[in-house]
Amino acid sequence: MGVLASDAVKSRFDLEGPPAPPCLDPERALKSRERLWGFPRLFPGHDVPLRREGDRFLPEGEACLEVALPHGAKLTLKL
Repeated sequence: MGVLASDAVKSRFDLEGPPAPPCLDPERALKSRERLWGFPRLFPGHDVPLRREGDRFLPEGEACLEVALPHGAKLTLKL
């Protein structure tokens, strides 16, 4: 079981430090973020799924981007 965090948690880096701008109510955002620690998995809006291990969320897999180039060539960028 996990939670679809969408843009509330854009990436694993949104789980650390102060809420990133734009943020209407930083205090409320921190409280929301605290509730996410009750879930074993997160699905951020712009990152790979994350699984909780102890006091950290770790990525499941690696992010990559496949680019189609002219003449049928493809390029895969690992992020």
